[in-house]
Amino acid sequence: MKKYDKYKDTNIEWLGEIPENWDLTKFRWLGDFNKNLVKDKVDNFKVLSLTIKGVIQRDLDSNYGKFPTSFSTYQLVKPDDIVICLFDMDVTPRIVGISDQEGIISPAYTIMSTKETVDANYIFYYLLEQDRNKSLLYNGTGLRRTLTRTRFANLPTIIPPLPEQTKISSYLDNKTSLIDKLINNNKKLIKLLEEKRTALINKVITKGLDPNVKMKDSGIEWIGEIPEHWEVMRLSYCSFIGSGTTPKSDDEKYYQSGDVNWLITGDLKSKYITNTSRKITEKALEDYSTLKEYPIDSVVIAMYGATIGAVSILKVCSTVNQACAVITPRYGLLYEFLYYFLLGNKEKLLSDSVGGGQPNVSQSILKSQIIAFPSNNEQKEIIILLNERLALIEKDIEIFNKENKLLKEYRQSLISNVVTGKVDVRERNNIKEKTND
Repeated sequence: MKKYDKYKDTNIEWLGEIPENWDLTKFRWLGDFNKNLVKDKVDNFKVLSLTIKGVIQRDLDSNYGKFPTSFSTYQLVKPDDIVICLFDMDVTPRIVGISDQEGIISPAYTIMSTKETVDANYIFYYLLEQDRNKSLLYNGTGLRRTLTRTRFANLPTIIPPLPEQTKISSYLDNKTSLIDKLINNNKKLIKLLEEKRTALINKVITKGLDPNVKMKDSGIEWIGEIPEHWEVMRLSYCSFIGSGTTPKSDDEKYYQSGDVNWLITGDLKSKYITNTSRKITEKALEDYSTLKEYPIDSVVIAMYGATIGAVSILKVCSTVNQACAVITPRYGLLYEFLYYFLLGNKEKLLSDSVGGGQPNVSQSILKSQIIAFPSNNEQKEIIILLNERLALIEKDIEIFNKENKLLKEYRQSLISNVVTGKVDVRERNNIKEKTND
């Protein structure tokens, strides 16, 4: 892409050179940072929040997130105001957003209302780049990596002439919206593939491979009819189900130089577990009777937390923490058939889970699950077919995920190069939209 004719040095390490006609200034000269408290006007405004998706309206009727007893301390936000999170910058997924509506927002955020000589969208994209490269984070102090409003307002920044700001923001609006459209299209295709995967598993794992086989009523509403010769059992009758615990986390004798596998729910990322991210010592096994080494080919499922319902198969002996349930099949039930049963019926398990704030697929829920299965030979045939067909679906999902990763990287690179003047977009280029032909 085309560059500017002349550049000058900013003496800002992460920024380097900028176009010669751009100015080096401070944020305080570009906008107003005064807090406009809502006071007694709460009922007239939408409650907004800064999220990874930007500034959005919050649903006051939902139980998601925390709300104050009063919104009187909240501050007013107008369209085109920039919302900045200057605390916990090391853990906040997104520290900047631009509002497209009028509302109120937590007083913890910093609101920047840009001057008439400043394009708010340009400043938003510029701060988005600083969020990406963590240059604001490096200016933060304390355990919560915080910047005061005053310190932020006095940070050096760059600003092109207003006509260029407008062209840059318009160019990025156009390009990023098209990139986001491609990403969203891929996400829809991934979702369709995931639904196809689940439907295939559910069909084969409950109906078998022979479309002409004689069927019978399983007696279970969500399963419906099954092949007449299949057995129907509670999971507790055809498997051993157990769990584990967490040794005292600050006691080094349970962890230091340990070589015993200890699995946590975050390890349940793929079909097979060949190693664990954490290890414990033999001393932990001695001191905690609830810790047990489960054998290879046991099936592990996350009972609660962010990964609830995730399933994997142990290919190494391992202990687990209390958030994992381990199911060791017996009486003719094959471990891969069980794996696919749990994978295909994740939604059913989640619907049976209990707990208001945190759903829990408890051991008792698992033990009460009804599973239908055929002979070992037929289970093996089903497993072979699913392994082959699902591998093709997973390959397609991986392709779309990789494409989205590249699109996101391109989006970030584009914003970075344009808002810092590394490329000249005053003569606008067009990006071709991807079609689904």
